[in-house]
Amino acid sequence: EKAQQLQPGDDLILLAVQQLLYSDSSSNSYSSAKFVSAVLLESAIEHSPDNAYLKFAAMDVYHQLDATSRSWDLFQKVGIKHIQLDSCSFTALPYLLKGGLYNEVIEVSTSLLRFQRGTARDCGDYSSRAMDAGTLSKANEFMTFQREKMNRSLT
Repeated sequence: EKAQQLQPGDDLILLAVQQLLYSDSSSNSYSSAKFVSAVLLESAIEHSPDNAYLKFAAMDVYHQLDATSRSWDLFQKVGIKHIQLDSCSFTALPYLLKGGLYNEVIEVSTSLLRFQRGTARDCGDYSSRAMDAGTLSKANEFMTFQREKMNRSLT
């Protein structure tokens, strides 16, 4: 597996985009600052395709430009795995809903529920194994994780 290559200028691009968007007092969704931000981020993503921060920033800019399909493309390219889905999906869902991409909302929600269901099953299995092995404290850790972390994330 190739190592992720982040470029030294990635952070500068993110700062420049933040400054452009902050200084843009226009409520116009098609302001030049938003277009310039999109261009900067696209160029940075081309040179640093593994940088998730650039993609999340671009998702927000494209959402502001009413280009929700591009936001969805970027979300899919972030490479979200397992537990990251739980937190990152809540970033994309409002964009998808507002942009009218309802099938994509269903896809993300289904993936999230599938992950939650699998985690609940795994925690039960691991707790059972821990109790069989006589490690009751470990069994309690699994159940506490499920109850306090995973279950709460659905509410």
